[in-house]
Amino acid sequence: MTKRPVGAITRPVKQGRRGTEAREGADALSSLRFLPHHDRPAALGEIHSRPFPVITSNRVILHFAFTSEGGAQVSQAVLAELCRSRGETVPANGARYHEMNWGNGRLRWERHSEFTTYLWEGPLPKGFLDPVANTPFGGSFSQPGMLISASRVEIRPLTPANIKLLKSFDPESLCVTLLEDGVSMLATDFRQDGNGMTVFLLLEKAMAPSRIGYFAKTAIDVETYRTLALLGLPLAQSLSARLA
Repeated sequence: MTKRPVGAITRPVKQGRRGTEAREGADALSSLRFLPHHDRPAALGEIHSRPFPVITSNRVILHFAFTSEGGAQVSQAVLAELCRSRGETVPANGARYHEMNWGNGRLRWERHSEFTTYLWEGPLPKGFLDPVANTPFGGSFSQPGMLISASRVEIRPLTPANIKLLKSFDPESLCVTLLEDGVSMLATDFRQDGNGMTVFLLLEKAMAPSRIGYFAKTAIDVETYRTLALLGLPLAQSLSARLA
């Protein structure tokens, strides 16, 4: 540690406008001593409790969402079985998020109020929509509830050859979103492949792994909640005649 001479002038470190305002605002708020809602810490921490996955290119994501009729105990039991099969530590009861290695990939488990999800990301097969080996979802996987949604996201570099893969989608329902100022793209037709999975194709160009994970997970969330919402459509249609 460098000693300053007696009487030396210490100049304050300059702060940006945002940092100064944040500090002054925090001082002002703390002096008021507001009484927070008892659930406020949990609410603020929720966005950080399930971080977006960090994923590189040339990877594939398989995602399943199941209902939670059996409650937290059933969901926890299925997760515990998966952990023991891999020699992993079983998370504590009441856990809502857990990650573990699985083969050459990584399995991510999340328990929500309405459903439980399993996301596995691993090496990308050579051909588009080729079978994926060594996933957690083989014959020994115990389904924790009824299936709500199933998604497959293939992450590939943006090249002329990979752009031609867009021809694999139904042109009548093809949706393409440009990402990162138009240098990357995400495509889907919201139709299912031979395994009943909705297919997404993320073509990236020099995209950071955190951004890949963000866009892939956002697409999966859209599909999950879209399907969950539409599960109520048959009931709404059956009641429409009575309400008309």
